Amino acid sequence: MIIRLLFAIVKELAEEKVVTTSIASISKAVLSELEISVPSIQKQELILNIYKLRNREKRIKEQLETLREKEIQHQILTAIK
Repeated sequence: MIIRLLFAIVKELAEEKVVTTSIASISKAVLSELEISVPSIQKQELILNIYKLRNREKRIKEQLETLREKEIQHQILTAIK
C-alpha cells in the first residue's frame, strides 16, 4: 500500500516533467532532482488506516444501496399481489 502511495506522489510531483511516448516514463535526471519527504512510520500507518477506512466506507455504502434496492423491489412485489 505504501509503495503505491509513494508511486502516486512521485508521479504527481514529476507529472509536468514526464517524457511521454506510447508509455509514460520519468527520466533518471528528473527523478534525481525531485525532493521527496517520507513521512514517519506513524504517519504512514495513519494514512494507510484512513485509506482502509475510506474503502470500508465505500463497501458499506454499496451494501446499503443494494439492500435498499432489494427492499424497494420487495415492497413493489408485495404491493402488486
